[in-house]
Amino acid sequence: MAGSKQRVVAVIMVGGPTKGTRFRLLSLNVPKPLFPLAGQPMVHHPISACRRVWQI
Repeated sequence: MAGSKQRVVAVIMVGGPTKGTRFRLLSLNVPKPLFPLAGQPMVHHPISACRRVWQI
């Protein structure tokens, strides 16, 4: 396929079990993907990594 353009797609899984217990006290008010990690919501980190890949 020389010369053809291929599209790269990223899928970021952010769901979790609805009855998780490890973050129970924190997750009553904040969805787990939005927990702060290094000053940003957890979901920000994989999204940021994908943005640095030029094919995506």
